[in-house]
Amino acid sequence: MINVNKKLINIIIVFVGVLVIGCVSGLSSSSENNQESDDLLLQLKGYIIIDRPGTSAIELPSNKQVVIRKYGVDALGGPDSQGRIAFIDSDLGAKTYSLKVIDVVTKKETEVFTRQGSYWPHEKENYGKSFSFSQDGGLVAFVKNYKNDFSLMPDDYVGIGHLEIVNAEKRNTIKTDIQVLDKGLNWFPGGKKLVYVAVMPRDKVRHDLVEKFEDGFGSEMMTWHSTPVVVMLNLKDMSTKQLHIGWNPIVSKDGSSILIQDYKGRIRMYKVSSGNSMPVNVPIGEQCHVFSFIGKDIILYKTIPDTDRKYRLTSTLGTTPYWTLRVAQINTSKYKTIVQHLDIHRRVSYGEVRK
Repeated sequence: MINVNKKLINIIIVFVGVLVIGCVSGLSSSSENNQESDDLLLQLKGYIIIDRPGTSAIELPSNKQVVIRKYGVDALGGPDSQGRIAFIDSDLGAKTYSLKVIDVVTKKETEVFTRQGSYWPHEKENYGKSFSFSQDGGLVAFVKNYKNDFSLMPDDYVGIGHLEIVNAEKRNTIKTDIQVLDKGLNWFPGGKKLVYVAVMPRDKVRHDLVEKFEDGFGSEMMTWHSTPVVVMLNLKDMSTKQLHIGWNPIVSKDGSSILIQDYKGRIRMYKVSSGNSMPVNVPIGEQCHVFSFIGKDIILYKTIPDTDRKYRLTSTLGTTPYWTLRVAQINTSKYKTIVQHLDIHRRVSYGEVRK
């Protein structure tokens, strides 16, 4: 039993290490010039959803917080345009997981399905951490039946599984045989297209995507035996198109651009119309994880505070850092802190609701 517990703790520690890969030090603009800007909050007209303990919503720009659900969740997306969030709820005792939808305002909860399985990769049926709920259409995308691959990266592992798409309104599944890396899924507006991350041999990557960027973007990834590539899936005919080297894709609210990160946390903005990309700087934060791209240049992101770090003690992981949750205008010095200290294990999501 002792050996099993040690192995489990090691797996969790590595998983947390993967989570904090994001905007690395040096990509942010000079901290001397950064400034908190209250005006940025006025550009947010939706809800930030945060889980654990419980599941709560922060309404913006008012910053009013309300508890939606007593318990936390294991994957999270939304809210969509109708004010619903989709999530996965696990029962470790029964070894089952359920896909559910809940209304942010009424708190009415609906179950879409319950299946055997859990988050853990050793289970025959499982799901990964990548999860996305379309703004319209009630479509949920997640990674199913993933296995940890220790050969892709030199000093870490990543999950590789299959893409599953579920219509939460009709309660049916759109079948795919697409293998995906558990490093991000995101819907385009309208729910007709989806971006995911494929991993493929170098000779299968589009020749024009394998280039050397002036900021060094993707240079480490291009030395691996297989390359992570952001791919767009068109649900109309299930056709796919390779877009860019990298992972953690986040589609802009208008669908014109996609933010993509590399192994070292560098960020580039990919323009859908031209296929070109450009480097992006985030105002402040030692590391970051972008989870929403609003308008042309406004992002929501989690970051490890660059000064006055706060720590807490847990029984399984020891001392772990908090995130700070911020909104920022990219390539400027403007940002605004929304949540100062956010447990690193909490999941977050953002969406705008049509009133």
